[in-house]
Amino acid sequence: MNAAIATVVVALGALVSACGGTDTPHAGPRVLRVGQDYDSIQEAVDDAEPGDLVLIGPGTYREAVAVDTPRLTIRGADRNEVVLDGAGELIDGFKVTADRVVIENLTVRNYLINGVIFSAEEPGAYQADDAQAGPVGWRA
Repeated sequence: MNAAIATVVVALGALVSACGGTDTPHAGPRVLRVGQDYDSIQEAVDDAEPGDLVLIGPGTYREAVAVDTPRLTIRGADRNEVVLDGAGELIDGFKVTADRVVIENLTVRNYLINGVIFSAEEPGAYQADDAQAGPVGWRA
């Protein structure tokens, strides 16, 4: 092998190594698509990592969703065509116990108590004199 080819091979090897090769986990936020890649909102939320977007396709979803991963955005594709429905039987639509979670552009209806609730993960986890007794930085 001549010196020029050896130099190119070494340079490519260094570039692949610097980029982490193929074994490096994905470093940026992902879009997890409910209705395409996931059958339920909960399934996508469970697979999500901080910073990811759970994008919900049109449909009616009869489920209660627990969110304990911080910095998630959960977004419906269309507020009129994406419906989370408790059918008058489920307690809460979304129960969020993580910081900086956004829930937007969807309809939540027919839950016995709350459509969306942001609460402390464990009752009594915060002291009475805490300024914030639950997740911070949320938006719904």
